[in-house]
Amino acid sequence: MHWSRDAWPINAIPYGTLIAGISVIALSLSLTLTNYKEKAVTFLAFILSSYGLIITESRGVWLGFIFALTVIFVVFITTKKIKITWRSVVIAIVLIGGVSIISKPLISQRLSQTHQEYSDIKSGDLNTSIGLRLQMWQSAPMLIEHHELLGQGNQYLISLDNLYHQVRISKSLYEAQPPHFHNQYVDYMVKKGIIGLILLLCLFILPLRLLKNASLLQRYITITLVSLFAVASLTDVPFNHGQTIFMYIFWLGCFTTTSNNEHVDHD
Repeated sequence: MHWSRDAWPINAIPYGTLIAGISVIALSLSLTLTNYKEKAVTFLAFILSSYGLIITESRGVWLGFIFALTVIFVVFITTKKIKITWRSVVIAIVLIGGVSIISKPLISQRLSQTHQEYSDIKSGDLNTSIGLRLQMWQSAPMLIEHHELLGQGNQYLISLDNLYHQVRISKSLYEAQPPHFHNQYVDYMVKKGIIGLILLLCLFILPLRLLKNASLLQRYITITLVSLFAVASLTDVPFNHGQTIFMYIFWLGCFTTTSNNEHVDHD
């Protein structure tokens, strides 16, 4: 439709996070299902949702997605419980290659933009998308000071104003009045303190602690979703958005229950 990301009716970054979640779930299902038609349909869902993620041009989510795919690949080759055929490999290569060719202009454009922003930062210009994020992260230690335990909540904006009047942050950051810090860990530390950060880490750690007696499907989905959200949280705040935090908890709860039931039946 030739819309810019700013014209979308939904923020492209949380939308990209949701699409990436759907993609890794589809891949997990494709790797564990035994029916060939079901494997084909879920793998096609993986391919199409991956292309949908590319369209969002969300670089931080791309990074989390690549990390999640790397994790699922490592788990796949270490479990040694799944057999694949040459036909499946050939089809997968053709589909992935096709999506790569179609997506090349988008990816190249985004990489060129990233390279330009990196050059601007090296020359001292921090008024770019990445540059403003760096300024937010640099201001965090000053905002955390004296509020380490519980954070400042929304009062951090007052502290940000004070830092500007003390000439400790730039005018561009002051004018941006960021609603969050484009980093879930930093954002929770500033607003909710150490206690909030610990609770956030529990959202990543607790699902992994349930994997001792888990089925293979549960392992794939849990590990990849946790990996995706943990890395995506480095450049965005998926647990600040109602859609993404709800789907994260829903997906894990839904597939954990399903996988455990399947595991018990199998035993």
